[in-house]
Amino acid sequence: MSEVDISKIWPGWRLEGVLGSGPFGTAYLIRSETEGNAVFSCAKVIKVPPAREAIDNAMKMGISRDLLTTYFGKFKTDLNWDLTMYRTVKSPYLVSIEDLGFLDAQGPGWTAFVRTGIYTPMSTYFQKAPSGQEDAARLGNELAAALDALTEYGMVHGGVKPENVMVTDAGSFALADYGIRRCLEKTGSNIFSEGESDFDAPELLTEDKKYTAASDIYALGMLMCYVANGCVMPPHRDPDNIRGLDPSLAAIIKRAVSFEPEDRYQTAAQMRVELSKLHLGKSMPRRAMAAAAAFDTVKRNGGAIRTQPRKSAIEGGSEGGGTRTEPRKGEVTPEPRRDSRPTPNTPTPRTGGEGRSKLGLIIAVAAVVIIVILALLIWRPWSSNANIDDNNNNSDENLIGGNVDNNPGDDNTPGDANTPGDANTPGDSNTPGDDNTPGDANT
Repeated sequence: MSEVDISKIWPGWRLEGVLGSGPFGTAYLIRSETEGNAVFSCAKVIKVPPAREAIDNAMKMGISRDLLTTYFGKFKTDLNWDLTMYRTVKSPYLVSIEDLGFLDAQGPGWTAFVRTGIYTPMSTYFQKAPSGQEDAARLGNELAAALDALTEYGMVHGGVKPENVMVTDAGSFALADYGIRRCLEKTGSNIFSEGESDFDAPELLTEDKKYTAASDIYALGMLMCYVANGCVMPPHRDPDNIRGLDPSLAAIIKRAVSFEPEDRYQTAAQMRVELSKLHLGKSMPRRAMAAAAAFDTVKRNGGAIRTQPRKSAIEGGSEGGGTRTEPRKGEVTPEPRRDSRPTPNTPTPRTGGEGRSKLGLIIAVAAVVIIVILALLIWRPWSSNANIDDNNNNSDENLIGGNVDNNPGDDNTPGDANTPGDANTPGDSNTPGDDNTPGDANT
């Protein structure tokens, strides 16, 4: 059951399904049709605190509701500031934020909504083709560029790990979820703690941990070690345990993951210079299909989320598409099977397109009938036949002796009155030019 109403932040957008979830929120595939065409994006929804129990437990300890509201409100301000600053950083290797919004809860707490484009998770990208050292070198170079762009603004990422690495459709790596972990872990009580990570620098495992540019470089070095070993952490997290690893790449990784921060690369730009000197062969980026991967993920996670029924334009709604019968608000349901066959004992509904087709056919038939009737009234074939008969009768009356030839089949007999070429034959009564011919009836 989903209680998220994305339209309160972005009118015209609705949830399509769950892309994934973690200790810092849930990512959804969302859709908009405000401009007539379907547009898909990703929305990360972060609820603070993530569960009502945290507030209840604090109030049982005597902490007032107002104090809790002020306490959690401070972190909303911090996250809003960090993400707003992050949106000013321009780098092709950072996941861009399209929009950002917050909703206050009924009591203490709030919910953040972060909308981004659709990317392919790195884990999905390497499922079809296992990663190697060439991929690790390219990833290190591109993500070092991302960290360098953040450093220019005095910013630290604080969450460099496989789950936060995305792949663009062009095959480039991009770093996501800037600042979220670093900000939310300040809320205390371990309500957002994900435990120790293989990619955390040693200084982050202490109680007074502080995220720095040096801890980001350590995490990037461990991430390269992970990718070079086929997306599996090598034994003891030691690059020397990766079979066939190039010594130059191994040396860069070892320096990046030095135990003491001062022994590491001091800047991401410095690390990138060393990576650019490698000659491992080119890692050709494979294109990714983020939209297709997102739809597959939604199906695996239980199908589409339907929050509100939509009417088609034919039925008076403003959006296109057919009518959807949907469950209660927020209910997660599997994607329905599409079947064109009607349900037994249920009449097949007539759509507006079928009605217009039948109406057009009726109009066409009526037009043909009207044209035929008008033609008959103008032409009047029955009147023509009557005139022909009258003319024939008049001609027969003027024949010598008044003999009328009623034998059928003789009309075209040679020597008869209507035979072609007999017009000037002497003895015919109505033959042109015969009025003064000797031997005729009027002679």
